[in-house]
Amino acid sequence: MYVEDGGVVTPQEFAALLAQALQQWQTVLPRGHVTPEESAAIHRVRDEAEWRALAGDTVVLHASTAGTAWSVLYEANQTFVPTPLHRTVRVKPLASLAQLGPLLASWRLHLEAVGLAVAPGRLTEAADLLGQAGVSRICPLGAMQTPPLSWRHDGRPRLADLVRWVEVEG
Repeated sequence: MYVEDGGVVTPQEFAALLAQALQQWQTVLPRGHVTPEESAAIHRVRDEAEWRALAGDTVVLHASTAGTAWSVLYEANQTFVPTPLHRTVRVKPLASLAQLGPLLASWRLHLEAVGLAVAPGRLTEAADLLGQAGVSRICPLGAMQTPPLSWRHDGRPRLADLVRWVEVEG
């Protein structure tokens, strides 16, 4: 998650609030089963965060104390790095939305959807930046899991590529 500086809460405060929310959700809706390999990947991310913090990087780890139920890492380094999923989230600060393009450039082929929370007056600006970065679906936070049937996966129509069109002109 990229969180822009200058909002109601700082990106670091957002990470702490997200950790509190994940802790609450763990009691309401526990995370599903993960394989030993997936659990090891989560432990690896946590261990790397702790080592980076010891080396002087600005990294703050919030994590469940019982197993790998959830993990939130605040990282000042803005480079996009995937997580092993399963309620493992990296929170990174942005000075401005304009930074997104260069940060996401190398992931262009893999970008599909972005959950976005911005003031309505900034939606067009954010959509332009994300569209140029390769994102084909921009939706409110919490809506990425339920795309509409009309959504064009990767910017392509769902069935039109499978159809051979014939046109008859009079």
